[in-house]
Amino acid sequence: MKKIISLAALTVIVLVIGGCGAAKTAQTNQPTQPTQPGVVGLPSTGSDPAAASAPVPVPVAVDISNFSFSPSLLNIKPGTTVTWTNSDVVSHQIKSTAFNSDNLNEGQSFSYTFSNTGIFEYSCSIHPTMTGKIIVQ
Repeated sequence: MKKIISLAALTVIVLVIGGCGAAKTAQTNQPTQPTQPGVVGLPSTGSDPAAASAPVPVPVAVDISNFSFSPSLLNIKPGTTVTWTNSDVVSHQIKSTAFNSDNLNEGQSFSYTFSNTGIFEYSCSIHPTMTGKIIVQ
């Protein structure tokens, strides 16, 4: 009887140890959460550790409504694309030293990808009191 109990106990120990080892090998490569606005990390691919951990810019949306840009201030990384969408019933036109949109009617959008670092101030050329700023760093 003691041999059967000892054998059963040994079997349980082997199963527990074997189960723990299996749990350690099951890993998932989930994307990391954004640490900064407009930037998200990628899972490691194993081929190039430096490239795999480099953040990838996430597109950013700016809503044009009630004669204002929302958000009116953005901090983004180079390579980020910003898309402005007009939710007002009147036309707006985005004007900057770096980029300009056509007239945007209700529901229309304009996108620009920021390649260089710097501070980019913009306004609506039709309604100059509407202003915004994008800081790329």
